[in-house]
Amino acid sequence: MVAAVLAFSSTEGAWGARAASGDDVMAHLIRTRFGIDQLLLHGHLDGWMPTFAVGYQEFLFNGPGFTWMAGAVRLLTCGQLSNAGAVKVLTVASVAAMPPAVAYLARSFGLSARAAGVAAMLSLLVNSPYGVGLSSVFQTGLVPDQVGAVLSCVVLGGCMRLMSEHRPRQVVVVGVAAAGSRGFAASGSALRPIFTATASSAASRAPPSSASRTSTTAPRRPSTPRSRSA
Repeated sequence: MVAAVLAFSSTEGAWGARAASGDDVMAHLIRTRFGIDQLLLHGHLDGWMPTFAVGYQEFLFNGPGFTWMAGAVRLLTCGQLSNAGAVKVLTVASVAAMPPAVAYLARSFGLSARAAGVAAMLSLLVNSPYGVGLSSVFQTGLVPDQVGAVLSCVVLGGCMRLMSEHRPRQVVVVGVAAAGSRGFAASGSALRPIFTATASSAASRAPPSSASRTSTTAPRRPSTPRSRSA
C-alpha cells in the first residue's frame, strides 16, 4: 500500500487539465479517439485509420487493449470524461498499480508478505525509457507498455496460483487479466506460451469428475461359479 501511494504521488506533475507529457502521447490520443469514435461506437473491432500518411490498420501492430480500456473509463464516467482525460487516468493508474501487481506476483511465487512488500518498493526503482517506469511513461510516452506490464504481472501471478489452487476466483483473475493483456501486442505474444503451459498443467492436476470416480471406484460384482456337470 505504501509503495502504491508513493507511486501515485510520483505522478503529481501529470495532474491537472492539460494532457500528459510524453513523445508518443499525442499519437495515443489520436489512435484512441479514432478507435472509440470511428470503430467501437459503430460496432467495428478494427479498421483503416487514415490519419498518418496513407493510413494503416488501426490494431495491426498494437492491439486494441489500450483503446478498449480508455473506452471503458469513458463509459464508467457516462461520457463526462474526454479521450484525453481517459488516457491520463490510465497513465496515472498504470504507474500506481505497478507496485501492487509486483507484490501479487511475488506472493504467488511463495515469497512472504514482507519480501513481497520489499519487491513492491524496489519496483519503484525500475525506470527505462523504452520499457516501464516514469521515463517510459512521461518522456517516451509508452503508456500502453506500462499498462501491459501491470497486466503481465497479474497474469503470471494468477497462473502460478492456478496451478496450485483450483479456485474459481483465480480462474476469473487469470481470465480477465489475460483477456486484457491480449490487447497489447508485446505482452500478449510473450504470455501466450505461459497460458498454454498453465492450461495443460491445470488440466493434468484437475480432480476427476464424479462420473469418472464412480466408474473407477464402483465395486465389481462377484462372478458366479459355474456348476460342474455330474
